[in-house]
Amino acid sequence: MPLNEPGWWYGTGALNTWTARALSPVSSVYDWIANWRMARTGGLAVGLPVICVGNFTAGGTGKTPFVCWLVDATKQRDLKPVILTRGFGGCLPGPVWVDQDSHTAEEVGDEPLLLAKHAPVMVARDRAEGLQAIAQDSKKFDVVIMDDGLQNPSVNKDLSIAVVDGKRGFGNGRVIPAGPLRASLSHQAPRVSAIVINNGPAPDARSPMTAPITSKLRGNGFDGPVIEATMSVPAGAKTLKSKRVLAYAGIGSPERFFETVRLQGADLVEQRVFADHHQLTTVEARSLLQSAADQSLTLVTTEKDWVRLSDHDTVLKELKTASRLVPIVMDISEGDSEEIAALLDVCCVKHDD
Repeated sequence: MPLNEPGWWYGTGALNTWTARALSPVSSVYDWIANWRMARTGGLAVGLPVICVGNFTAGGTGKTPFVCWLVDATKQRDLKPVILTRGFGGCLPGPVWVDQDSHTAEEVGDEPLLLAKHAPVMVARDRAEGLQAIAQDSKKFDVVIMDDGLQNPSVNKDLSIAVVDGKRGFGNGRVIPAGPLRASLSHQAPRVSAIVINNGPAPDARSPMTAPITSKLRGNGFDGPVIEATMSVPAGAKTLKSKRVLAYAGIGSPERFFETVRLQGADLVEQRVFADHHQLTTVEARSLLQSAADQSLTLVTTEKDWVRLSDHDTVLKELKTASRLVPIVMDISEGDSEEIAALLDVCCVKHDD
């Protein structure tokens, strides 16, 4: 969702409460429209199982790493997955297959370029058109993993999984614009089969927020499994231990990335935050390079930010060359992985019958 979230969505205090209450009438209308859309039936079905990975809230929850994890999980079950995504941030409306060698983030968006490393990716603003294009392709796919679109009724979903930020939860519990929810939790929670709570780069697998998040979900009609997940840097990645760094990020939850950098043993001297999916300007790139040079810092960034750095601009290309990637993967315990595997089996077997 193209929205820069205000800090008071997750804050406390009289001013935050007053602002949220003032916007409540608008939220009620937004909620009614969202619920009306979600309640619509007759979404496109093409004979392939569709697994939707979405968010209850605006902003980043770690959905992309989970999509990558899910792709790998389907492959382990001898399935051939394909990813369907809207391609937010790109200019091509699609339907179009993502080509890592020729497409840029400006054309197809940053996340599709990352996802294309794991499976074929179809970008389409109209998800139904994208699904139809997948079905008509000569390649044989076994399952469609739809990135986002939990609230979109145009495609029939066989399995829906929501990813929740384990540290921020549902914020103030209000609907956009009074809060971060895309629709009331009572409207959204019953529509998903599983919840993945992303605890970020947490040393412990279980967060203190897990119990209250689960309780809130149960109280709003969700009765499926709650999966615990953490984020980590994969083995073999270059170490940042004892390095003085300048970290920059334009993602939904930049603090999660900065925490990961700290846990790698880096001395995080400076951090810069940009809006989610932000395309850095030449001036911003030059500022990062200059600041790093002046303080003898190592530039580090996320994979999403790195793919947005254009090779067609001299300064952006210089920043791209100078920046070190910190890759992130999602980790899910064996027991929780089996819970998801059971859902995959039911979803895919239903289409084989």
